[in-house]
Amino acid sequence: MKISKIKEEVLKKIRPSQNEIKKVDNFLLNLKEVAEIFSSPYNGKPMICGSMGKGTWINKDYDIDLFII
Repeated sequence: MKISKIKEEVLKKIRPSQNEIKKVDNFLLNLKEVAEIFSSPYNGKPMICGSMGKGTWINKDYDIDLFII
């Protein structure tokens, strides 16, 4: 089996579906809005970092790195 075929098969298994991406994006938007409300009295700015912030997360692996700067 060629490397490109193996890579394609692995990506099919780990890449999130469009539906999953939409759900996670919606959750992250809501999370960031709530973080903005709670951090605003301290002049904080919420940032979602890591794989979720970059859009490189693996399906069914929800690890959110939220920082208040």
